[in-house]
Amino acid sequence: MVDCSHFLEEYSAFRDGELEERVRMQFEAHLVTCSSCARYDRVVSEGVRLYREFPQIQPSDDFLPRLQHRIFHVEEEMKGPGRIGSGASATMTMAIAAMIALAAWIPATRTQPPVHELPPVAARAPLPSAEVPALLFRSGTLLSPSEPLRREWNFAPASIAGDDLFFRYSPLNASYGVPVSQR
Repeated sequence: MVDCSHFLEEYSAFRDGELEERVRMQFEAHLVTCSSCARYDRVVSEGVRLYREFPQIQPSDDFLPRLQHRIFHVEEEMKGPGRIGSGASATMTMAIAAMIALAAWIPATRTQPPVHELPPVAARAPLPSAEVPALLFRSGTLLSPSEPLRREWNFAPASIAGDDLFFRYSPLNASYGVPVSQR
């Protein structure tokens, strides 16, 4: 049995009469049962009929010399500068590839990675509860501080505990325990 996909694959051979008799009969039976493939056959048949009804085109007497002249000019344009295989484009491509390879290998030639020293970073404790503004939402407050902020998270040494320093980062070689204001 012929299905639609097989019908469409072999339609040209069916249309040209190149199928054996048994397969051709199966294709014709499929056309009777399948409206989609029957429509396809009608559209192609109508297109072929319209094409055959067109008058045959007769070129003018000077068509061939004009065509040859145009082909000659196109071939000359193709031979123009930059079209000949001079190797300039290949050399430029190789030079660019070498520069990219060199740029990729430069970091591998360094003996030590660069050392970047960052400045110390300090963070201060939040404002006391009296200075923290309440957030208003519609007619009432959404968030308001109910008790003063505690300093139980301050792990700084006693030498800087009096300062309002909440957190400080510094490199290991920096002096530890000196308040930021004295640096």
